[in-house]
Amino acid sequence: MDSITVKNFRCFKEAGPIRLAPLTFLVGENSTGKTSFLALIRALRDVAYEQVVPDFKEEPYDLGSFDEIVHKGDGRSESVNEFKAGFRITALANKRNVVREQVQKATRNNI
Repeated sequence: MDSITVKNFRCFKEAGPIRLAPLTFLVGENSTGKTSFLALIRALRDVAYEQVVPDFKEEPYDLGSFDEIVHKGDGRSESVNEFKAGFRITALANKRNVVREQVQKATRNNI
């Protein structure tokens, strides 16, 4: 994966593209989203390479129910009913870059 985009996922209201390098460090204080970001990478990998629906309650990153996963915003706005995450993969095939992009959307009804 070259980059990730995310909207309404845990502490990430809207972020992206977040570039991933061969060696990427996640640095931050406690409760700033490092574990959530790793769980998101795992879920997107499941979609990209295993073509399965991600299980957000799977160890080692049990993220809980939809209400625990979706970004709450400032609390004054309308409730959020979905979150989205996407990835971009660039691979070299026949001396040409091949780009694969995919966005997954989760709603209260399909988690």
